Amino acid sequence: MLLNNQSIPKLKDFDEYLNKIDKSTIYYVTGSQNKKHIDDTFNLYFENISENNLFDSSKIDELKAWFIDISNYHKSTEDNNYPKVNKFKSEAILFNGQIILKECFNLLHLITKYHTAYILKTEYEDELSNTLYHISQDKQEIKKKYNKFNRESKKYRKSKEYRAPFILMKKILRLLLSDKSKFRVKFYIYSIALNYNIINWDKLLGTEDTKAKEILAEVLNYFMYINISENKIKNSLMILVYNFLHRRMLLKDKDALYLTNQLSQDILYDLDNKQDYRKQELSQNIYVNSVFNYLPIFAYENPKNKSVYTTTEENKIIQTIKKQSLQINKLYNFVDNQLFIDSFKNSHIDYVMQDLIYLYTSTEE
Repeated sequence: MLLNNQSIPKLKDFDEYLNKIDKSTIYYVTGSQNKKHIDDTFNLYFENISENNLFDSSKIDELKAWFIDISNYHKSTEDNNYPKVNKFKSEAILFNGQIILKECFNLLHLITKYHTAYILKTEYEDELSNTLYHISQDKQEIKKKYNKFNRESKKYRKSKEYRAPFILMKKILRLLLSDKSKFRVKFYIYSIALNYNIINWDKLLGTEDTKAKEILAEVLNYFMYINISENKIKNSLMILVYNFLHRRMLLKDKDALYLTNQLSQDILYDLDNKQDYRKQELSQNIYVNSVFNYLPIFAYENPKNKSVYTTTEENKIIQTIKKQSLQINKLYNFVDNQLFIDSFKNSHIDYVMQDLIYLYTSTEE
């Protein structure tokens, strides 16, 4: 169980507990990403990963057209990293005799996950009553919850399985109540959200006991919902879409910016009173603002305003990242500190570079 220290691995072995991706099934499709490839990719995604009822048929058609636009812009890029148009290649996977476009699949998943979070926030927030959500901005309510969890954790007539989640949650709440440590605790929570899908939790816990995994999931679920505005969720998605298009697919920044605004204004949100996103808002001074539904929430920090993190807090977080890295591999001691600064200040870029594990672990032909 989680109460048994022997079940928790040492951090120096952490790299052994990450899901590994086998890209041996990747091959390249020559020519444009045609409509049939996109149709097949959408069908596979909505039949196996997401629910069809998130988007109606007309919205799905709009999204498909948007992906075709991406393909057209992609082919016309003047970047030297790509061959000429007649030799243009896209990464793909063959699944049940169909060509599945890898980048389309990954980007569609990104859009769907954040839009699901947006719908949860705007239409179903009452369902978050058993999480930190409704009290996350109220220190007095957090204190009350801490006292309740503390009482439950000391009911020794109850089983260890019953008391375990309360023991863990009260410890985290106590740290959140501390002005000295709360920002670092929040950073740890953000880190879990950033890496949740690449961590192999079965190996990390080192036990076949499903109850331990259920306790971990219960605790994580409690802290994965911070009460934030729906705009922060929407803005996070657009930050990631822009960076996916520009940094991962290497579209020209003006094209990535146009397509990002098209997705926001014309397809997903129809916000007539919102001006277009600017490049700066999507690519510079981006920081992790909070977490919601296991997703990192990013925001643009306007240099004209007060910094979200003080210099002291920034340095402490960066030193924490460095310490964790050194425990994994001592060679990080010889790495320039800028690497650790970038890992904190540019985590949105790392996020868009992640691949979907299940895209490589399904049975392909």
